[in-house]
Amino acid sequence: MKSIKIGLVVEGKTDKKFFDNYFKKRYDLTRTMMVLPSGSGDTCKIMNERAIKNRIQDLRDKNCDEIYILIDLDSKCKKEVYHCVVELRDDYVSKLNLKNEKNVTVVVVSSEIEAWMLSAWKKSDKKKKEDLKREFGIKSSKNIEEILLQKFIKAQTDINLQNNDSLKYFCTKIGV
Repeated sequence: MKSIKIGLVVEGKTDKKFFDNYFKKRYDLTRTMMVLPSGSGDTCKIMNERAIKNRIQDLRDKNCDEIYILIDLDSKCKKEVYHCVVELRDDYVSKLNLKNEKNVTVVVVSSEIEAWMLSAWKKSDKKKKEDLKREFGIKSSKNIEEILLQKFIKAQTDINLQNNDSLKYFCTKIGV
């Protein structure tokens, strides 16, 4: 039986590191999941149609059967402020002309990947980096995403699907 290869487009390099250094290992997806950031370096291109379509094609070229674009509800890469996951998803699909893209699913992370990490300890829907900073007692804001990711991995506590609806939805979609 052939396993399905999953492609992910995430906002930035820390999100990619979360999947590469934790998520793929946790769910035994190291051979079946490919993760690409939306831009290069520290540049987020999650709202750039051409960049996203190029990433989709890159993942198709790597034989990904299903492609997921993960956008944070609290993304700093977009001008609009959304409070509803469905509204953001539908608007994003429309603005980036993704409606006719086969096997491409947009998943809104509530509120950001750090909320998925925080699910290891508590209900984390609509939580932000600040909540994880409090959990670990971090005062600094410099390289905060990287610091939080390393603290989370070092804590060796698993994410809890029951504590975050968008995490649960994503894991259900990919079959883990």
